[in-house]
Amino acid sequence: MLKRLYRQRRRIILLGAGALMAALVMEGLTPVTLMAGAGGVVLAAVLVGLVPHRRHWAESLALGAIPAALMTLPPMQMPPALLPIAVSAWAVLAHYLIHGRWSDVGRLRLRVQSRRQACVTGTPAQIWPVLIPGEGHPDDHWTGTLTDYDSDPDDAMTVYLRFRGSNGLHDEMTMTILDQDAPHHCRYHLERAEGALSDDAVMEIRLTQEEDGQCRIDSQLTQDDLAPRLALAHWLDDSFGDEWDSFAATLTARRDWSLSGLRHGGAPLTT
Repeated sequence: MLKRLYRQRRRIILLGAGALMAALVMEGLTPVTLMAGAGGVVLAAVLVGLVPHRRHWAESLALGAIPAALMTLPPMQMPPALLPIAVSAWAVLAHYLIHGRWSDVGRLRLRVQSRRQACVTGTPAQIWPVLIPGEGHPDDHWTGTLTDYDSDPDDAMTVYLRFRGSNGLHDEMTMTILDQDAPHHCRYHLERAEGALSDDAVMEIRLTQEEDGQCRIDSQLTQDDLAPRLALAHWLDDSFGDEWDSFAATLTARRDWSLSGLRHGGAPLTT
């Protein structure tokens, strides 16, 4: 649970800061203000820990609290009793602005890149078929959701993948190997689409055998041409770190507290 909270630290900090700023507007710097900030942190932790599929409301509440607090000041001077209603209304608007698909049609696109490292017990030869799609049996893939794959008959560097989604449907992806030196290095392009919206990524993985028997996994994931809502969702989720925590937990039989399968705004690929 602590690892899950850490991965969602950006959301937790954001809601705590939003509650603190709203209280500052209304009360100034008082003990009540600090308690409000702490309450925002607790509320965000509850959302993440108990209802993770609703976690994206944390940033919406954080942004909604500030204009609601301003409404209590002159000239509006809204009664404090109406504050919860105002916060809810502004949070709904903020949620639409942040996560609504309206921005998908615009030209603004973002580039996001993440680097991660994990260590697991085993050798590169053992880890390779579990980690790289298409290099082992689908049932052995670390996600547990790879149902099948097919190599392109005309291009040995292209593999068509099918994953089982959390909603019962299947996600189909195309993996194009850009550079490979099995079982130590692989760089591939993963193509997927959310409707007509691109959510492609280039993944680079290096496996290194350590002297203590551990296998070090160095990885870098780059996504270009991301819609703003997808880039923000990936960053707030720290989803690339979440994916590798899940992988390490799978191989070492630790309990997995990642949020895989509970993702918002498309499958998380990066931070």
